[in-house]
This record gives sequence, structure tokens and C-alpha cells, in this order.
Amino acid sequence: MLQAAPEGILLFDDGRCVDQNAGAVALWGYSTGGELRGCTLSRLSAERQADGGGAEDLTREVAVEASDLLAPVKGDLNTAVAAIKG
Repeated sequence: MLQAAPEGILLFDDGRCVDQNAGAVALWGYSTGGELRGCTLSRLSAERQADGGGAEDLTREVAVEASDLLAPVKGDLNTAVAAIKG
């Protein structure tokens, strides 16, 4: 499913990119997925965000939101996908 999605999708584990699809590779201007693996969200984000905050602030906010969203599903991926689609 990841590779078939037309949108650029990155998967993170412990704050680092562990997988991505071709859309994400193209979106960030890389030639291969290997170049994205290991990157942090803050490295892939603009240093200064539109709201004036830094990339590190954005990374923290995204991590908290993702954790809050996925907490009720307790690791069940199918339930997590359904919860995200809401």
C-alpha cells in the first residue's frame, strides 16, 4: 500500500525515517529512498516555520499529536488507519 499511494509518505520510528514511497523521494528531491532513510523530521523541514517556530518545535508537536492519536489503538495497525481516516 505504501508504494502504491500517490502521496508522498514517510514512516518514522524513534524519530528517524525508516521507509518511504516514491512520492516522498520525489517530493524532497532525492534520487533514492536510501537518501531519506535515517533523516529526522526536523532535517526535512524548513529551519524556520511559517509561524516563527523552529523545525525542532514542529518535530515535538508532530510527535505529541501522533502519540495522542495512536494511543487508543495500542498497536493495532488496522485500527490505527481507521482512526486516522476518522
